[in-house]
Amino acid sequence: MTGGHTVLAKLVTTSDGLRYQSLPGHSQDTVTALGYLLKDPGVAAFCRRWGIPARDLELLSSLVCLLHDWGKATRPFQQAIAQGRHSPDFPHALVALPLIVDVWQRLRLPTLWPDGPLLEALAVVSHHSGLYSGLYKGLPRPNERLRYLPQTAPLLDEALAWLGNRLGDSRLRPVGDWPVDRWGSYNLDQCVNFLHYRLGGTAAGVTASGDDAATVRLKCLYSFLLSLLKRADQWASQHFESAATGLAVSVGESLTPPPMPWRLPQDARQRVKASLPSLYPYQQKLAEMDSPQVVLMAPCGRGKTEAALLWALRLWEEGQIGRIVLAMPTQVTSNAMRQRLAELLGSDAVGLYHGRSYMEHRELQRLSLSQEREADDLDPAEEREAAKSENYIGEHFLRPVTVTTVDHLLYTFVHGYRQADMALGILQTAAIVFDEVHYYDRRMLAELRELFRILRLMRVPHLLMSGTLPSFLISEARLGDYEHVSDEEGLGRRPFYLHTRDEPLLQKAEGGDGGPWAPSPRALAELVHGYREGLVQFVVVNTVGRAQALYRALKGQLGREERLLCLHSRFAYQHRREKEKRLLEWLERGERPLLLVATQIIEVSLNISCDRMFSELCPIDALAQRAGRLHRGAAKPDGHRLDIFPVAGPEPYVEGRNQPLPYMERTWQLLQNGLPVSYGWVREACDRVYHDATLGLADLPRLFRECTLFGPNHDEVRFSEDQGKLYRPRQIVMPTIDVIPEAVLEERGDEGLDPIYLAPVPVWWVGKSNREGLGLFYPHSRGSRTWLVCRLPYDPEVGFHEEALGQPLPGYVLD
Repeated sequence: MTGGHTVLAKLVTTSDGLRYQSLPGHSQDTVTALGYLLKDPGVAAFCRRWGIPARDLELLSSLVCLLHDWGKATRPFQQAIAQGRHSPDFPHALVALPLIVDVWQRLRLPTLWPDGPLLEALAVVSHHSGLYSGLYKGLPRPNERLRYLPQTAPLLDEALAWLGNRLGDSRLRPVGDWPVDRWGSYNLDQCVNFLHYRLGGTAAGVTASGDDAATVRLKCLYSFLLSLLKRADQWASQHFESAATGLAVSVGESLTPPPMPWRLPQDARQRVKASLPSLYPYQQKLAEMDSPQVVLMAPCGRGKTEAALLWALRLWEEGQIGRIVLAMPTQVTSNAMRQRLAELLGSDAVGLYHGRSYMEHRELQRLSLSQEREADDLDPAEEREAAKSENYIGEHFLRPVTVTTVDHLLYTFVHGYRQADMALGILQTAAIVFDEVHYYDRRMLAELRELFRILRLMRVPHLLMSGTLPSFLISEARLGDYEHVSDEEGLGRRPFYLHTRDEPLLQKAEGGDGGPWAPSPRALAELVHGYREGLVQFVVVNTVGRAQALYRALKGQLGREERLLCLHSRFAYQHRREKEKRLLEWLERGERPLLLVATQIIEVSLNISCDRMFSELCPIDALAQRAGRLHRGAAKPDGHRLDIFPVAGPEPYVEGRNQPLPYMERTWQLLQNGLPVSYGWVREACDRVYHDATLGLADLPRLFRECTLFGPNHDEVRFSEDQGKLYRPRQIVMPTIDVIPEAVLEERGDEGLDPIYLAPVPVWWVGKSNREGLGLFYPHSRGSRTWLVCRLPYDPEVGFHEEALGQPLPGYVLD
């Protein structure tokens, strides 16, 4: 049991019974944790950026941390916690409002926004739930009184005196006559009205003014303060939970949490330099540059990533930032980059997040645990819990370096997930590196254009990397004022010859639309001959069906050769990752021959290189990305060749009613047979192909303004990790749905009901199955979750045997 006059804040169930932490103890621990965060060099840079006296930030953020849980000093909360219950219908964060406002007004303390503690109060109110327009509305007992405890006043004076002494600040002093009875007389509905109409009205006045600079400032200051509070609170709470088992008493006071464990190595910059034989001139220039806005042009295989890291690490050493975020085009590139940086900087320094990163963390945890113990001792529950924790850390950019996707970055600015505002606050101390910024569809590029504008208003340093950035994008995204750095030496290198072919790589058998794909006999013979000669060959086709057909034909010619691989986007996650790992192992060991048949997923994925590449025609920038995997980084062709085949169908490069993109024909017209290709030529070709390209309107400005403070909740913004609702930054050519292949379920039983065995399939498959009564899909429930199972034959070698489905209805695009 607890002491009769002790005010409780935290509760943990241990093997020895319930363990509590007092409200003053948890409040002090949260302030202690905040002290560690304030030492981050990015905090001082943030203060300089927005003209905030560092002393004032320390005081007001410390006081927010001290008082964030004082809504627990009420009878309803104390009754619930003493009984081991939660009290969601009596939200203590909301109940703290009158106390917070009175403390600031009575002590006349500085605030982040003029005319009162607007942001300080909102940070406290939203430290458990994101700030949105429906927050705390519809509580079941709106007339319930707050009923603050009578001992709140002396405890509050003691807490203020403790903090004043800690900070050496005489402004924090006991008052003695706090209006506890008045606070306790308010009801929940009055607090909700004050939150939405008084505080919300002030915020709405700023965003409605049309002053973008003021709106951005409001968002930056609120999210930054919230991030300090939430991280300090979470760290103090985690420390109590871990220490509770060792408590000899039922109620603990301050437990003094240790510093956060994640650190960027002090020699990080030296590590990056040591990973390179020497610095190219452009890398040296970036290593000495402290410009906050940079565009980097360099071809594949020339160390763009290392150059960007040297730029960011210089900012870090100069105290301008506290962390680095790398925004990648795809989940696969994110996984590969995380592994690369973890080897360079240490796994503790590097986080990862994207729509399927939980599964990647599962694999990493399994490998880590298997190195520590025997296979029979591995605990799947421990593995899942550790992966969940790592995913949370990555989602909120908590480690010094985080690798993520541009999608996740964009959703951070528009309430796209539960703790997006906290994550945005953490981004205020980051430098952001965008990889292959040219690679996206027009809708995404329009959203990125607006994101770059917001980052400029936020004064967040960022660097954009590209090998083929066309002039129209520089103009449309307003990148002219950025510092531009080019790898002129690399752009002049010519790693391969261009060779155009007369016939498609694959055509429909007998010319029918519904028949199977048949490869060109000549091309097939050349690939088989190249394999027999010991070559490393990559074949890149534009759709999954064509990749499967070519792979089967090659297998028929080569038999059971080990190093023949099919890779596309429609495998279960586990099978795709196994294939990627196998491919990398073969290449790292220099094993030959090797033949990879893939779709465009390798355009910006693995750091791999081949001797010869066959590719179907695609737009020039995508073609350059594919070619970046051919004779990677070489200065001369030395016989290496890129063979480009016309296509029997333009999918997935279509627009409108499945009309081919004009960039396909323009690209074909530019290709010169026998040309030794340089990236300088590719850049000029991109400008010619996209000379009339423009970007349309974006949704980000409107939604960012709505989400400045309040606005839609995360479940209104998106359906899931991979599917937007109010906000859809990508143009979805082929909508998909995740399913479990029945073949996996038959092989593994209920163990196959695991996210790692989910495979994306086109939505039109489900529609066709329903219309024609094929019965290809059915639900399968286990516990509280229901999975959609696909009966279509599947194997880890080629994926679903989808040729039997034929063609989609008009309006759907094959991928």
